[in-house]
Amino acid sequence: MKTLHLSIIILLTAGLLAFTTNSVYAPCLVGVTDCGPPPGVTVSTWTDSQFYEKNDTIDLKGKLYVENYTNPIQVQIINPTNMTVQTLETFVNNNVFSIKINANFNDSGMYQIITCVKSWCDRSYFKYTAEPYHLSFNGGNYLIWYKSIADLQKIDVDVGAQALRVHISGATAEGLQFVITLPRDLIDFQSARGDQNFTVLVGAQQPDKYMQPASFKEIATNSLSRTLAIDIPYKPISDEQGIWDFKITGSDVLSGPSVFSDPPLKQFKSGIKAQDVKCNTGFELVIKSTDGSPACVKPDTASKLVELGWAKEIVSTPVNIISNMKPVIQNYTGYQSKIIPGPLILSSCGGGGYHSSSNILNSTGFHVFYNITNSGTGFDDDYVIEPGHAGTITYVINAGSSPTPYMTNSYFQKELDITNYDIFYHYVTDYEELLHNPSVTIHNGDYESCFKRPNGSCAGLSGPITGPIQASVVDHPGVNVSFDPASELLQYNDTSQGKSSQIITMTVSVDYNAPQGTYWVVLSPEECKGGKIFHLTIGNEQYRELSR
Repeated sequence: MKTLHLSIIILLTAGLLAFTTNSVYAPCLVGVTDCGPPPGVTVSTWTDSQFYEKNDTIDLKGKLYVENYTNPIQVQIINPTNMTVQTLETFVNNNVFSIKINANFNDSGMYQIITCVKSWCDRSYFKYTAEPYHLSFNGGNYLIWYKSIADLQKIDVDVGAQALRVHISGATAEGLQFVITLPRDLIDFQSARGDQNFTVLVGAQQPDKYMQPASFKEIATNSLSRTLAIDIPYKPISDEQGIWDFKITGSDVLSGPSVFSDPPLKQFKSGIKAQDVKCNTGFELVIKSTDGSPACVKPDTASKLVELGWAKEIVSTPVNIISNMKPVIQNYTGYQSKIIPGPLILSSCGGGGYHSSSNILNSTGFHVFYNITNSGTGFDDDYVIEPGHAGTITYVINAGSSPTPYMTNSYFQKELDITNYDIFYHYVTDYEELLHNPSVTIHNGDYESCFKRPNGSCAGLSGPITGPIQASVVDHPGVNVSFDPASELLQYNDTSQGKSSQIITMTVSVDYNAPQGTYWVVLSPEECKGGKIFHLTIGNEQYRELSR
C-alpha cells in the first residue's frame, strides 16, 4: 500500500529539518559572529548522516551553552515505537562533546536521539534500516542493503532491459539520497580493465523514454558488491508523495546499437582510446601490433590474428552479469548446520627464534563482543559479521625494543620477516563432513587437516577417527580474507635499519550463503610468536558456548 498520510509527511519533514542541519537560530546582529542560542537552550546536537543501516557507526556531536558544566551528558536513543533502546553517557570538553554509537537496533524506521541538559532537551533524528531487502530471482536469493530517508517499496529485475528497477516513496524533502549496495552476483558491469560505470535513470512512474539521468556516485566497492549513492530529485508539490523509480543498468546496454555504428578506426580518430572502442554484437575488439590501432573481427578470427602476431591483444567485451540469468553463488552443501569453534587446540608454530606482540586497534563492519566466555585467556573476543557483508580489522605487530627474556643471544633473531596470513579453526562432529572437507586427508584410520603456510609448512591438527567424531579442521568456506600490506620486515633494537612495528588491515568479505557459526582465528606470526587469537562469527548474534 503506497498511501502516505499527511501527518506522517509532516512529522518526517520536521525530523529532516532537525537532523540534516545544525540548530538554526535567529540571525546575529551585524558584526557579531557567535551570538549563541535563544534563552533557555542549553545544548544542540547533530549526526553525521541522515540515515544508517545495521552495524554502521553513528557519529553524534553536540555543543553546550552552559558555562563550567562538569556533569556527564546523557544521550537516549528512542526507537520508532517511542521506546528507549539505548542510554549512553559522555563528557564535555571546551563546551563540545561527541559520542560514537553502534547502529545495531531491531526495528527499521525513524529514530530519535534525545540529549537533555538542565531544563532543555535537544532532539536529532535519523532513519535506520535493520534488515536488507530480500530479492528472489531465477532460483537465487539476494540480500540488498539500502539506507535512505525515503522508503523502499520494491526492487524488480527487468530481464529485457538487463536492469534493476528500484521503487521508493516518501522522498518529500530536498537534498535526499538513496544508498544501495548491489551484489555483484546479481548485477555487475565489468571489462578486462575492471569495473565499468553503471547508468542510473530516474522518473516518476513514467515510461523509460521520459526518464532522466540521475546524479550518483559509487561510494564503495569490494569483491562482493558495489555501493551507489543516488541523489533523489525534489518536487515541491503540495500533494507529492515522494514516489520515484530508478533504473540501474550497465551503460552499454542503454546506449543501444546505434552507438556502435561508427567503424572502429573512426571512433579511434575521434579521440576514443583504442581499448575503449565499441564493436557491434558478434565481433571482438583487437589491437594491432604495428600501430596500436583498433579493429573489430569475428571471435574465431581474433585468436588467429594474435597467434600470427598481427594483433597483440584481444580486449574482452564488457559484461553486465544480470544478463547471464544465472546467480554466481558457490554451493556450500555438506557442512553441518552451524560452524562451531570447539576447544582451542593450537598447532606448533615451527622454528624461528623471535617473538613479537600484536594488538587489534579497531574494526569496521563488525559487531564486537569482548571476553564472551570470561575464561581469562584473552582469546575470547568475538567479531560478528553478517553474510553478504565485508569488514576490516586493523591491528599492529610490534617487534619491541628487546627480545623476550627466555631467548639466548645465539637463538635470537634480530630481523623479523613476517608474511601476513590467517588460520581458521572449527570443530567437525560428522564423519561425512570430515570425509569431504577440502583441508582433510585420511590415511589408515587417521585424519589430518592442514593449512599450508607461505613457507610450505603445515599448520593443522590430526588424530584417529574412532568413536564419536571430534575433529578440528582449518577451512573457512565462503569467508574471503586479504591483508594490506601482505608482509613486513621488522627490526628488534636497531630501528635505524628499519622499523619495529607495522599496522596491518585485514579485510574479511563473506559470501551471501556462507555457512554460519563461529571460528577460532589465529593471525600470523601465530600464537607462540605473539600473533592475535579471537573468535569470528558469521551470523547476526554473538557466539554462546553453551549453545554448542
